[in-house]
Formats: sequence, C-alpha cells, structure tokens
Amino acid sequence: MKPLRSTFVLFLLALGGGLYIYFNERGAPVAQGAVVLLRAPRESVRVVKLSPANVELRRAGESWQVQSGRRSAPANPDAVRELLDALELVQSQAPVENAANLQQYGLDKATARLVVDGKSLDLGLSPLFDPSLVYARSGEQIALVSADLSAFARRRFEGWRVRAGAPNPAGKTDAGAQNR
Repeated sequence: MKPLRSTFVLFLLALGGGLYIYFNERGAPVAQGAVVLLRAPRESVRVVKLSPANVELRRAGESWQVQSGRRSAPANPDAVRELLDALELVQSQAPVENAANLQQYGLDKATARLVVDGKSLDLGLSPLFDPSLVYARSGEQIALVSADLSAFARRRFEGWRVRAGAPNPAGKTDAGAQNR
C-alpha cells in the first residue's frame, strides 16, 4: 500500500506544478526592466480599431471580419494573426523618463492609434537615431516600440481583407463579400 501512496503523492505534486505553470506563467514573458504598454492575449481580443486607416477588425466566432465605413469582408487570417502576435505583449526596454512634452514625441496629436478592446495605444514620431522605432503612449507611460505597430495602424481595408479568389477560413471565396 505504501508504494501506491508514494505514487499518488508524486502525481499530486506533478499536477500541482503543472496547474501553477498553466495559471501563472501564461502569455509572453516580460523582459526584466521592461515597461509594458499593452497586453492583449490573442484568445481574449474581440475588437481592434486602427487609425488613421479607419479600419475595425471584429472577431466573429473563430474568424475575423474587417470593416471600414460601409464596407465589410472576411479578414485575412494571416494578417490578423500577425497583428495579434504583435499586440500580445507590447513592451519596451526604452521608457521615456521626461514625458511632459508630448509634442516632442509626436504624441500631442498621435499619428496613429491602435485600440484593443477599449485599451488605447497612441503612436507618434520615429526618433532620429532609429527609424525602426516609434514613440508610443499608453496612459501616462511613454516608450519606444517597433514601427511595425504604426504600419498595422496605417494598413488600409484592402490589406486586411481576404483577397479575391482566396479561400477564407470558412472555405468560401471572397467573391460574395458584402458592401465592397
């Protein structure tokens, strides 16, 4: 009976360790000393609004719809997956210490904005020393992030929808998309 009890105790310890990792270590890891501007786990994101492109991506079950004004179409799953990967954890090792002058960073009138389920990320200018970065603001925090986020916000409707003739996740073609 003693070996069975030892096995059971080891099983419980392994199960407890697995549950701890599952519930406490989920999501992308934050780098030590980094500032987290936005965290959007891909499974929980429902709506992403992108401006200045004036595009909205909305989850429709397992697939996504892209809307812009009166136009609506199935969204390209690869493009949406790329965006969700970028938004899962927006962090920076380069926070701005003196954030009083928003105009200096192009954030007084943001050049681009991403709104993920109501959480806003304003994007401003690129610093002169590195055009692959842009200044970003979330709440009171300002930091440098990848300019790819700005490119997502500027991508037009046509860049998000399923291309004509390409199968969408439901296996249908885009030929019948409504309100083009």
